[in-house]
This record gives sequence, structure tokens and C-alpha cells, in this order.
Amino acid sequence: MDITANNELEQRKAPYSRLAIVAGCGMLLLGVLAWITAGRTSDREVAVRTLFDLAEAAQRYHAVHERFPPAVVLDTDRRPFHTWRVLLLPYLEANAFMDEYDCSNCWNSEANLDLVAGTRTYDRLKFPTPSDVGDIYQAAGTKDPNTEIFCLLLPDDPKKHQGGAFLPRANGWMEIPVNEESEEMLLVHVAGLKVHWMEPCDVYMGQTDAGKPWLRDVELSQILCAVLVTPTSVREVPLKELTRRRDNKVSGWNGTVAK
Repeated sequence: MDITANNELEQRKAPYSRLAIVAGCGMLLLGVLAWITAGRTSDREVAVRTLFDLAEAAQRYHAVHERFPPAVVLDTDRRPFHTWRVLLLPYLEANAFMDEYDCSNCWNSEANLDLVAGTRTYDRLKFPTPSDVGDIYQAAGTKDPNTEIFCLLLPDDPKKHQGGAFLPRANGWMEIPVNEESEEMLLVHVAGLKVHWMEPCDVYMGQTDAGKPWLRDVELSQILCAVLVTPTSVREVPLKELTRRRDNKVSGWNGTVAK
């Protein structure tokens, strides 16, 4: 075969070679996208299961106290002292931690600070740390004490009312209910928003009052998943329902007007 014929053959092959390369790159890209999508789906499924576990603990709390835990407990100066995440611990089989936690002082006060830091010891044995006790609130497989799990308060919350089953002698203490108008609690996983799981902090869709340090504004796009808890049921809430609740000012996450 002469040189001219060989060159003509190579020229005929070239387009097909380029097509093969493009097709191979396309398949590789699709594989990467599928892997990323599968990872995100897996993260979401884990988050939903965690919210369901917490929802069942909240129902156990309700069965005992005939109400859900308050989102935040405030002292007489309206400083955020305790979060529902800590108050729920006895219903997550963490009674030993609650026995050590001083409910008469702020979550990060001197009385509780070594619990927050995970440095409390007895007879040189380390007491279970917040990372051990609060692992349900944390990213799977980590010991990071930060959480992305929050209670989503209704747009007309938070409302203050007298009470405090955990602090019956402190008459001036206040609570922020999870939903004062109906017996519902909405748990959400907010991607990228991290606080220590013992810190009183929850989320709200809409501009918050600067005087409420226990609230953070979130956008719907930040919410990975949401679960609605009532005393008798638990269900995942499609994000479009959160939009409807936010935009239509419906009373109650089920879309019903509470009596």
C-alpha cells in the first residue's frame, strides 16, 4: 500500500476514533453523575431515617408529658438555656447524661461546660461525651458534635407561654413551643447549617426578629428533608408543603386550622 492510500485510510478512520473518544467521555461523565446522585440519595435516606427515629422519641415524650418538648427554654432574662434535643435524651435511652446535665443552669454554663466539651470524668474514666450521647443528631460515622437537625417553627412563632416541666421551681422561666396552635412538631435536616447539638437553636422560614438569638433564617433550598410528628403519626413532608405553609399562612403543617 502506497503512502497516499494509507493516508486516505487513516483519514477515514479519524472521525470514528473521535466519536469513540467522545462516547467514552460521555459514558464516564454519566457514571460520575450517577455516582454523585446515588450518594446524595443515600445521604437523604439516612437523614429521613434519623428524623423518623427522633420523631418516635418525641412521641414517647408526648405520651408522658401530654405535649411535645419546647423548642427552647428561656431563663428570666430571656436567654436561651436548653434545647429540645437535650430534653429528648431520656426518650433516646440517654438517662445517664440527663442525670449529669444541670437543668437549672445554661447549657454552656460552667456547670455543664465539661459535658459540652466531653471532658467530664469519674475515677479517671471518661464520662460519655456529647459526641457519644448525641450521635443521633450528628453526621453518620463522625464524632463531630455539630448537628444539622432542627425544629422548624411556624411563621407566626415563636410565642412565649408560662411553663417548664423541667424547671417547676423557676416561675419566671419561659418556653418557646414547637407549635402552640396544634399538636405538631416539624423536624428538618438543614444542609450546611451546623450548631452544637446541645445549643438552643432552631430554624424559621422568614425574617426573624434580631432579639431572638435562638432562631436562624433558612431558605427552602437548604432543607434536605422534613418529617411531621403528631402524637399518633409520623410522615415525611414534601418540600412543596412547606412552601404552601409559608406562602398561604395555613395554620398547622397538615394544612388544617387548629381549634
